[in-house]
Amino acid sequence: MVGSKQPTPVWLSPKEADRHCIAGASVWKFASTEDGVNRDVVLMGISMEVTFEVIAAAVLLRQLVPTLRMRVVNVTDLMVVGPTGSHPHVLSNIGYASLFMQDKPVIINYHRYPRELKGLLFGRPNVDHISIEGYREEGTMMSPFSMMLLNHMSWYHVAAAAIRGAALSNPQVEIHVHDIISYVLHLTEKAKDYAIEYGADPEGTFDVPKLD
Repeated sequence: MVGSKQPTPVWLSPKEADRHCIAGASVWKFASTEDGVNRDVVLMGISMEVTFEVIAAAVLLRQLVPTLRMRVVNVTDLMVVGPTGSHPHVLSNIGYASLFMQDKPVIINYHRYPRELKGLLFGRPNVDHISIEGYREEGTMMSPFSMMLLNHMSWYHVAAAAIRGAALSNPQVEIHVHDIISYVLHLTEKAKDYAIEYGADPEGTFDVPKLD
């Protein structure tokens, strides 16, 4: 088990967390729109800090693009994503399709190198609709959030990727895609500038917004 040395938000009850860990991956309905049933895009977090970014991105998307429909998925057991027969814990074809939704873009925030996850996904169908952000060996320890920004794993980058993906099938998102993404990327530059000037992250950066 991997945990943090710092206080972190809690979204699941002990019973829910137990079932989630037994499954190795599940849809987080509380963070999704319409319980994740109707969706334009799937947002997936694998590991703790990057999942926080996914949750924060989901909140930001609700505020900026209320017509965007998303399914939020969390993975605790990396082996579940491998192809059928590669590991005892792998998802069945039906289970895989229910999480990854092979007809919609999937945005994955991964805590290590993207090539590792790509290797596990090799052999699964229709992986061309999946995009993975992870460690790019960019940046220094100037500030924690700036590392997320430089490696394109911040909530801003997740939100921008989700808007691009949702625009492919949702005309209500597509019509605003340029101006909203421009604004989101502007926020990333402001956060970078702040870190450079003050050597710290903007106040409230790690206060993950509460879901309604």
